[in-house]
Amino acid sequence: MNERQYIIDTFKNKFADCVNKKIVLYGISNNTKHILDSFSDFQFLGVMDGYKTGESIYGKRILSNEEVLELKTDIIIIIARANSTKIICKRIAKFCKSHKIELFDLNGVNLLKNNDETVKNHPYFSVDEKLLREEILKHDIISFDIFDTLVMRKVLYPHDIFELVSRNMQSEFKDDFVKQRIDAERDLSVDTIPTLCEIYARIQENTGISTELSDQLMQNEIDTDKSVLVPRKKMTDIFNFAITSEKKVYLISDMYLPRNLLEEILENLGIVGYQDVFISCEYRTSKSQNLYKVFKEKIQGQSYLHIGDNLDIDGTYAQINGIDSFHIYSAGDMLEISAYKNVLGQAETLDERILTGMFLAKVFNDPFALYKSEGRMTINNAYDMGYLFIAPLITAFMVWLVQKVKMGYDKILFSARDGYIFNKLYDSIGEPEKRSLNLPQNIYFLISRMSAISASIFCEEDILYASQIAFDDSPEKLLKKRFLLEDREILPYQKEKYETLQQYVLSHKKEILSKSMLLRKQYFKYINTLNLKENDRLAFFDFVSSATCQMCLINIVSQKISGLYFIHFFEEYHKKTALTVESFLESGYMYGLQSYLFTNYLFMESIIVSSKPTLSHFDQKGNPIYLEESRTDKQLVYISEVQQAIMNYFKEYMVLNSKLENGIRSQFADQVFSLIQQRYSIVENCEFEANLSRDEFCNREYTMTDMFK
Repeated sequence: MNERQYIIDTFKNKFADCVNKKIVLYGISNNTKHILDSFSDFQFLGVMDGYKTGESIYGKRILSNEEVLELKTDIIIIIARANSTKIICKRIAKFCKSHKIELFDLNGVNLLKNNDETVKNHPYFSVDEKLLREEILKHDIISFDIFDTLVMRKVLYPHDIFELVSRNMQSEFKDDFVKQRIDAERDLSVDTIPTLCEIYARIQENTGISTELSDQLMQNEIDTDKSVLVPRKKMTDIFNFAITSEKKVYLISDMYLPRNLLEEILENLGIVGYQDVFISCEYRTSKSQNLYKVFKEKIQGQSYLHIGDNLDIDGTYAQINGIDSFHIYSAGDMLEISAYKNVLGQAETLDERILTGMFLAKVFNDPFALYKSEGRMTINNAYDMGYLFIAPLITAFMVWLVQKVKMGYDKILFSARDGYIFNKLYDSIGEPEKRSLNLPQNIYFLISRMSAISASIFCEEDILYASQIAFDDSPEKLLKKRFLLEDREILPYQKEKYETLQQYVLSHKKEILSKSMLLRKQYFKYINTLNLKENDRLAFFDFVSSATCQMCLINIVSQKISGLYFIHFFEEYHKKTALTVESFLESGYMYGLQSYLFTNYLFMESIIVSSKPTLSHFDQKGNPIYLEESRTDKQLVYISEVQQAIMNYFKEYMVLNSKLENGIRSQFADQVFSLIQQRYSIVENCEFEANLSRDEFCNREYTMTDMFK
């Protein structure tokens, strides 16, 4: 049975009772033509396509959403391969739901059926590598699909590669490139299986761009594709197992890349030792046409097993040609049956799809990772936790921050200790990129509420403000820890003598002002080493804050300072309301305070900080004096591993978004962070789980919210 007959039979079996329905077919491949030609008694109103409207094809108009509504469409049927069907579904599901249009795939599956609940008993959860190894041993000829089986991309959809190419273009052709690239391949595929060179020749023919630009774009696509490809380690292990088991191993791929380039890519990814590779563009036929037949004619064997991710192309069509098949899931398919689906499935922009692709390339690199999982992944080390849940949120913030500071500031101060990892990430941006983006110089600025407040007291109002902030200890300890008075300067607290705590504190006004002046002079010795200029425009980073440090710093330096925070929570105090502050998790101010991060920022704060303890003050030479370390050695090692994951993630992300263009919604990034919860993931061996967080400034300990639950 050929592909045409398979498509016709499937449509007939699944949609025979829809003959009187008003139908639109989504997709303009040859398979759509086969259906239109074979079912003339059906009411086909037209076709749809993601990149074309207003034209005609196969005697039918390519409809816009508005035209679909005007024609009172009952059903849209997606005529596409499984992976493309998912992409199309995400594109139009909301439209169909809101206008009560039914949406089906070719196999008759209702794509609008409520499937929000996590699939806990999916058949794929019982599939493990042992089953595949046993099947390999039963056959003498083994073939593997390549893309999404042996290798995968760190983007969500294959077409994201074209968007990355477009992003890096300087040509006026930039805005039209993605559509032209897709159209060229699709139009050529009507009559043949095109090569990459033929696709770009068609783009040049259609657009009139120069040969030089066409060649440049083609090379850019090749380089971009190489940069996002990673091996699926478990599958390459199984591939090598087949070879060492003395099986004859082949590769079969529907692909436009030429043999020499594909073999080079595979070798760079450690995939070697196969007998031969069968590529659709070389044989001018696909797996759904005659490529399996060509393969069997050239490779004579007793029994064949094909391993791939596409249920139709690697499964059904292999079996039609007398080849046994073993279906493993791509990372995208695993997402669809995992607890992560309803969050990661909401990725809208290219940058959000990059974040999602990087997540999937890590968590579902192993196609058997969901074995006996009920859809939830187990994360049992610091590095993976940092890479999967924390790094995407921090990377999204860094992209936002870069867009805020470029061309607007002379220097950015990353405040200690919370700014430690952010300063390192900023350092990791290459100098050429910094110059092209006009980014300011960064400084890791030593500051804490303790050091800032004690050095910025000029009057009675400042004393009263500092004294009213919560402090869990005696009034004498308050004077010692918050104002850094010596024991000899502190009067004994007598409740009957002082009506209020503030009255007791003000009885030390002279000593506090004197000590603050001394601490300020010592602070200035440190600040003077930073080469800040009088007219410098300063950006000041803080993590989650009401802007206490920024307020105090403005009191003691002359430069203009604007705050750029992860989350800023408002405090009704005139010196703070006068500050300039922007925050990342604030699309609509209240979202920041409703975010998952805000509920769990103490945990995040314990992870991102430096290995140094809290800053107390500066000595007479301007050297920092720190409080005693309260963290354990194990916790410091854990922090180091998480931070290494964050660094590595950010560097990988910059390869795909070197200009750090901002296309990540803060709410989406926060939701990715929320996947750390038990309803999505099982996080084990966290050194900070259920620990107390110590606030040295308030002299109190907080129980961290159990964020994993």
